[in-house]
Amino acid sequence: MTMALIEPQGSNAGAVVASFPPEESPLHLNGFFRTLYQRYEERFVYGAPLMAAKTARFKWDPESPVFARNEPEARDWPQLDYDPRLAP
Repeated sequence: MTMALIEPQGSNAGAVVASFPPEESPLHLNGFFRTLYQRYEERFVYGAPLMAAKTARFKWDPESPVFARNEPEARDWPQLDYDPRLAP
């Protein structure tokens, strides 16, 4: 869970107010995705070989077009803020 406050008016209307909640708060937006990705990692079973087929992790093809960014609109795509899990 995270909290965000959006500027309702003025030149920054629609922008997230970075000072709310305080940065040290566990509800601050800047730690949200790091925590979300960590919980995702934890939901997979590592030490139970019999469950491996049911808890297999998704792996990206390194040749996937999403990484090539050849489409004209790709210049506007944000940079990834995590390292994707690539297939060998």
